[in-house]
Amino acid sequence: MTKHFMVDIETLSTAVNAVVLSIGAVEFDPSTGNIEREFYRELRLDMQRDRHISGDTVQWWAKQLTENNADNILTNPNSKKLDPHNAVFSLAEFFKCSTYGVTTPEEYENIEVWACDPDFDLAILSNLYESLYLVVPWKFWNTRSVRTVRMLNKIAGIEVPVQPVTHNALEDCIRQAKEVSAMLSMLHRLGQNKQNLINAYDGLAACRKLKNENHLLPNVDNVLYQIGKTFSLPVEVEQQ
Repeated sequence: MTKHFMVDIETLSTAVNAVVLSIGAVEFDPSTGNIEREFYRELRLDMQRDRHISGDTVQWWAKQLTENNADNILTNPNSKKLDPHNAVFSLAEFFKCSTYGVTTPEEYENIEVWACDPDFDLAILSNLYESLYLVVPWKFWNTRSVRTVRMLNKIAGIEVPVQPVTHNALEDCIRQAKEVSAMLSMLHRLGQNKQNLINAYDGLAACRKLKNENHLLPNVDNVLYQIGKTFSLPVEVEQQ
């Protein structure tokens, strides 16, 4: 059975070797949006001296603190911060994978890791694992993008309201997991309705070919009904 995980990180840079402030993750059911388990760790900065810090990103964090009254994970004296090795090791344990390469291929295949932008969150985490000589606990072909699903919904004509980003790694994971579940549900419904429309057209074509007038009118009605279902879907995703 495939397990789905949403991951989000907060950093001090946008570079692939950025200092990682915190890691959030949830295991979720994309068919329902239910959150099965939660994970959150804050990382020690003094043990990431070889990683990149951007002055612009530090200023951005300061601005968030003053303008949005955000929690300051940089200076919060009550937060328990872990060294990077223990933090990413515990994330691998959360995925129930070994970071020492003992994990079987079957276990890798049964894990799909989501992020709003895998080229940011998952790329930075992969770099952190590798810098600590640990095996990345997912395969690149099993990564999934929230932004891609948003784009597919827009192409399908479904308006997707995006909730504000809190820049708390765990809170953003929960929000994104519920959002992507709702969007996938809408796409699934759209696909079902379109298949029903195709089947109705096939039935109409068969009646015409057989010149079966008794069944022609009901099949016309069915085609019209399926057209209505297909193109009158709700245009907004329900708020979770």
